[in-house]
Amino acid sequence: AGVVAANSVATRKKLTVTVIPARGSGTADLETLKQSIVQALHERLGGLIDEGGVALKVRINNEPGAQA
Repeated sequence: AGVVAANSVATRKKLTVTVIPARGSGTADLETLKQSIVQALHERLGGLIDEGGVALKVRINNEPGAQA
């Protein structure tokens, strides 16, 4: 919820997830959104991220024109 689009790029050592938030998301809401995404990814991929040595990076793309 709160995400218009998302994509990911994975390598053997890093998973980068970039999300475009829904319109009207304030700065505080963006941090909450990022935390919820990180938590969801850890729940689903915890073994890979925590014990597998894969670094997780979540980026929020809130630039003008990025929102669909």
